Amino acid sequence: MLVARGSTKIGAASMRWALTFASRFWSVLVVRDGFTLDTRFVPPPDGPPKGNAILYVLLEGIWVELGGKKRTFNAPTAFLLTEEEYEGAHGKRDAPYRAKGTPTFRALELHFVEKDMLVPFGEVKLGEAAWQAAKDAVDLAKHKSDEELLAPLCDLLRALGADGTISESLVEVATKQGSPTFARLWRALRPMAERLYLAPSMSEVSQNTGMSERQIDRHVRSFVETFGLVGAGWRPATKHIRLRLAVLLLSAEEATIADVAKMVGYGSTDAMARAFRDANIPPPTTLREHLKEPM
Repeated sequence: MLVARGSTKIGAASMRWALTFASRFWSVLVVRDGFTLDTRFVPPPDGPPKGNAILYVLLEGIWVELGGKKRTFNAPTAFLLTEEEYEGAHGKRDAPYRAKGTPTFRALELHFVEKDMLVPFGEVKLGEAAWQAAKDAVDLAKHKSDEELLAPLCDLLRALGADGTISESLVEVATKQGSPTFARLWRALRPMAERLYLAPSMSEVSQNTGMSERQIDRHVRSFVETFGLVGAGWRPATKHIRLRLAVLLLSAEEATIADVAKMVGYGSTDAMARAFRDANIPPPTTLREHLKEPM
């Protein structure tokens, strides 16, 4: 599996996270203290959903859907969502949600090709082995190496396969070594991802991989498509991540707008405000007030 791990602090809030990518599967593991994610203010993708399903394992915190079915999930629980429910599609977000902790939030987002899921959408009952593996995987402060992170994550996949939650064929391919081309690309992208450098140029990545910018563009498009990431290529994907992260960071107590702009790679608060305006997001000052609203 390809892995990136990082941590950050801003204002009175802190976060640890990890990303993993494997064949037919990718995941986000996160522990947040003092943050609220409100996807009413995160731009949805313009294109159609890519046929993914998201198994959300909530270990600590609360997840509240603000549209659609208006569901509320309190930890510990697991639930299966369509990609359209989770990310939106066609430039619309019909089921925005808020996710926060009191103060800690711990969760795993497990992204699968929909055909690999063997259970219906909605709440999912996990077995004891799956719960234990999920807890071990999200214990990010204890992981000193990639291997210490991947061992419980692979255990979780095997437990989900044994429980009949996901296909056994997925377990087999996801726990094996992936594409050498993606591994080469990831060696260049990983240090940038881990320090939240979200505005790298193609030339920077090219210099770090030895591949031409045309090759980089082709491989990035293949990477985005293979793992069903938001956006059709380099710019749409990185733009979406920057805006999503900015919205999250603005929820932190004691964090200034200038702090957030700098952390996500905008040259100034004015530049971030322009990016928000272009994405039809409220101005940062207005957004901060919305993020203080109770659940």
